Amino acid sequence: MSRSSFQKLLELVGPHTVVRTISLERRVLASVWFLGNPETFRSVADRFGLSKGSLHYYLQNFCRVLCGECVLPNLIELNRLATVERLCINCGAVL
Repeated sequence: MSRSSFQKLLELVGPHTVVRTISLERRVLASVWFLGNPETFRSVADRFGLSKGSLHYYLQNFCRVLCGECVLPNLIELNRLATVERLCINCGAVL
């Protein structure tokens, strides 16, 4: 993911999230890292200096916003709806 793509993601996700003590950038980075890499939950939490419970909470909210607030279609152009459905299923959301 390029820096400009990440900034666009922050702009789209930011208004739909609740402000917490951990920065939006760190929460989104941890979520994107977990979804895009085959690392364990514990290792991702350690990598970003989060507890496993915090990572779970932030990941769940990130996926809910990504799929539930129609952020994903605005972020990237997808050729097939199946790709969006697969991403939302991985996040635990339903279209």
